[in-house]
Amino acid sequence: MTGQVLPSGTQRPVDQSKRLRILRFLGAGGIIGLLLTRPAWNEASVIHEMIEFIGVALVLLCVLGRLWSTLYVGGRKNTELVVTGPYSMSRNPLYLFSTLGSLGTGLMFGSIATAGLFGVTTYVVFFKTARQEEHYLRTRFGPA
Repeated sequence: MTGQVLPSGTQRPVDQSKRLRILRFLGAGGIIGLLLTRPAWNEASVIHEMIEFIGVALVLLCVLGRLWSTLYVGGRKNTELVVTGPYSMSRNPLYLFSTLGSLGTGLMFGSIATAGLFGVTTYVVFFKTARQEEHYLRTRFGPA
């Protein structure tokens, strides 16, 4: 968007670079934490296996949901208000599926605590980003 002149009163789309830097930093910290800890349940236990299975299912749901959402919005992001498909069920399906994937990643390591930490952290970061994007979209598209 550098060098682009916008009409007076027009707002630029939300800059995602800060959010991405924060998520990379938190992700690196999460990986280090995972390397230094162990799950509470024995890795051969049924509970541990069930937690891992649910985690894999959530990560798969994340991948499929993000693919569906991305293909649905196509090149229309910031040029058209998309309110059908996954966007008719959630204002931010990409963020919803990413949060589920983050939760699932924690569960894949057999740790409910890690899953909760990953899920809550991702939710908080995306909640703030979604509010900024909502403000931009309201300014650009009005009450629609």
